[in-house]
Amino acid sequence: MQWFKHKGTFRNSPAMRYVAEVAGDRGVAAAYRLYEVMTERFGVDDDYSGSLMLSRPLTLRWLGREITTKPFDEDNAYYYDPTAVEDADVLKLLATFHDAGLILLTSKVTPTVRTGEDGVEVGDKPERFYTITVPGFATDCADEYTARRRAKGMTKGLNTPE
Repeated sequence: MQWFKHKGTFRNSPAMRYVAEVAGDRGVAAAYRLYEVMTERFGVDDDYSGSLMLSRPLTLRWLGREITTKPFDEDNAYYYDPTAVEDADVLKLLATFHDAGLILLTSKVTPTVRTGEDGVEVGDKPERFYTITVPGFATDCADEYTARRRAKGMTKGLNTPE
């Protein structure tokens, strides 16, 4: 998908007003950036469902670097370092978006298996995976090109032109 459609009054919607009230301008910016991430990932690995599962390499930390930055620190004159975003901050933003109705945030705990140094599979501690779904994203937000392709059933392997 090249771009996502939204109403010009999106910033004044009750959901976005809630985000602004709870998380300020940083939260509002993160919400728009999350929609941009969903646009980039749309159809790549979700079969046009408008969902994104956070699992390696698309981890919670990856998403944090995509949608937000660490808050400004006046004492240290800190401005921008996307690597300094904590997972807890990202989860707090996602929970705010969920509470506002912008997304549906679900999680699932599953055991993980990794290959050890000797090539043997080793069970690690259980891991939590998050799935973000934007309600109506596939139908309401898709650009015309993508919507036509989706309506014709041409969704597998679709790469929109750059």
